[in-house]
Amino acid sequence: MIKFIRNISLVVVMIFFLLQKGAAQRFNFAFEQFTSDDGLSHDNVLNITKDKDGFLWLGTANGLNRFDGLSFKIFRNDPDKPQTIPGNYIAGTTRDKKGFLWVATNNGLCRIDTRTMKIDRVDLRSPEDKYARYEVMWGEFDSSGTGWYMVNDFLYAINQETLKWKRYLLP
Repeated sequence: MIKFIRNISLVVVMIFFLLQKGAAQRFNFAFEQFTSDDGLSHDNVLNITKDKDGFLWLGTANGLNRFDGLSFKIFRNDPDKPQTIPGNYIAGTTRDKKGFLWVATNNGLCRIDTRTMKIDRVDLRSPEDKYARYEVMWGEFDSSGTGWYMVNDFLYAINQETLKWKRYLLP
């Protein structure tokens, strides 16, 4: 009789767990879509990086956008102002160990202090170059703080402190 009651109890407990809605599996995701109608510089977002203050930086085919959760601040190239980003097609964004945002564009590379909005362009030219512009691909920083970027026919190793670089010809 005890064995029968134990089996019935086990069946009741199993049915109870099977009839639960799986509360541990429930996720409530909410997505909101933003377009150029909402202030985004272009509908084609190519990359996203979150800075140390929680702002999202979105690289698009027509500028860099900082999103604060409500609105966008757009950064674009102005050929007459060296304090702007070097190009409008944002191929990649990444952060270094100090929290600076590095922006790879279709016409060069820059570093942004996301708190002061100071933009430092990285001069990638070499005297023997014949490039009309420097198309920078996305890069990343290693544990020693060196940034590695593919630019035209070269791999650049860039010091995040001094912005000095050494480059290696790609095969």
